[in-house]
Amino acid sequence: MLNMAVFWNQGFRDRVNISLFGLAVSDLLSLAAFLLMSLWSSPFRVHTDMSRLSREFLYLSSGVPHIAFARVTGWLTAFVAFERCLCIALPLEVRLILTNRRVALFVICSFCLTMALFASLFYTNRFAWKFFPEFNQTLLGMVYSEDRYPLENIMFPIDNLIPAFFSFVVVLICTIILAAELSRKTILNNEETKGLKDSSIQRISRKKLKVTKMVSILSVVYVVTYTPSVAANILSLCEPEFSLVGRYKNMCSFFYSFAFILEAVNSSVTVCVYYRMSAKFRMTFLIMFCTEFKG
Repeated sequence: MLNMAVFWNQGFRDRVNISLFGLAVSDLLSLAAFLLMSLWSSPFRVHTDMSRLSREFLYLSSGVPHIAFARVTGWLTAFVAFERCLCIALPLEVRLILTNRRVALFVICSFCLTMALFASLFYTNRFAWKFFPEFNQTLLGMVYSEDRYPLENIMFPIDNLIPAFFSFVVVLICTIILAAELSRKTILNNEETKGLKDSSIQRISRKKLKVTKMVSILSVVYVVTYTPSVAANILSLCEPEFSLVGRYKNMCSFFYSFAFILEAVNSSVTVCVYYRMSAKFRMTFLIMFCTEFKG
């Protein structure tokens, strides 16, 4: 919410703010779903009514929304990294190619398309009361439609595997390009601005380097934290029993729990990256939230 408030206060004249605001929204919704799932999975719920919630209910009510918004985060992170690479390849044409309207349209379409794709999961997997022998209780769980397997065989790669893998690869490639360009620009900047003291050329060059470095750090964090999630999706595709209701349900639960934690880390550390790397973000943040700074 801090990121959203700061970017909203700064306005959306800068196209980067539009995509970063969308990224902040997807991060917030992803974290909200993860928090709900964590509360329902907490060991402290043993003596409460929440102890009657089944693993299947947790998956469908909070796990699926978390995965959906995490996919949006992947798309927007890939877009931000690609936009920065485009600034390097086509510095003069990028403003004509990526207008504010087009960036806003991409952000909105990322949310709408992802939600539409994940809607199929709620068609094939539905809430229903069912008996769980391990608990000796009738709990709210999942039942499946008759056409579940044909639909999931088609939709799983489309709504889960392909978007996650594609955005991951795009971010990975863009990260490598940005890292190489950042290293090259740093050397050139030191040579070209040598002897200049706080000149306008030096300030502009330093600002561009900071933006590139900030996007590079965001991309690296995304690649590191989303690697287990992509690996889990590939395992699910290769081994159908690797699911919450399959033979390897315990392994699947552990694997996805670890992946979800790392995804939550990715969504949480962005404010630290922005505050450390962006002077504009830091100034707006201090003005909005620090009373002493206002005084």
